[in-house]
Parts: sequence; C-alpha cells; structure tokens
Amino acid sequence: MNNKGSILIVDDNMTLVTTITMILKRRGFQVESTYNGQDAISMIRKQPFSMILMDLKMPGMNGVEALKEIRAIRPDARVIIMTAYEMKDLLAEVEDMGVVSVLHKPFNMMQVLQIIDE
Repeated sequence: MNNKGSILIVDDNMTLVTTITMILKRRGFQVESTYNGQDAISMIRKQPFSMILMDLKMPGMNGVEALKEIRAIRPDARVIIMTAYEMKDLLAEVEDMGVVSVLHKPFNMMQVLQIIDE
C-alpha cells in the first residue's frame, strides 16, 4: 500500500481517534495521534504533517490556542478543525486563521476523505 502522506489526529475522544486512524491507515496514510493540544505542538515541532485533524474543544490547550502555536511553527500547515459545538466566535477565529475546513461532529468520514484528497 502506498503512503499517501502523514496525518496527525488531535482529539480527546479516544474512540473517534481510533476510528479515524484505522480508516486513514487502510487508505494508505501514515497516521499519528494525540489527545491534547500541547502534545500536538510537540509532535508538529518534530515532524511536518501533510494534514492535521484537530478538535476545537479539548481540556487544557483548546484547538484555537493550539492552532495559533501551529501557525507560528508551520505557517503553511493544512488543518481541519472538528467540533461538536456551535461556538461562533471560535469558529470565526479559526476560519480567519486559514483552516482547510471545519467539520461538525458527527461527520461523514467520506467527507473527511474527500477534503484530504483535495
């Protein structure tokens, strides 16, 4: 199976991370994951990822704070924000920071794959 690129999944929902990881690995992606923003920052410092899928609301460092750090480290990082919440201020803020897409949970995995492929 070809390696299509590396993807980092950042979400405090372990079940969701496991599911997305399994699907993306079957599609030929190299997948790394973590459950909080601070660990994601550490991983991004060490490795450029083709795509980052990140939850907006996490304990500790939330997705907005993590995205600000990611932009400082890798300004061209391709980030998809995932959220189960309708937080208009935060969503507007991340959209202004140039995210690829905002996905509202629960989302269709085919939609995620289509966005990644594009």
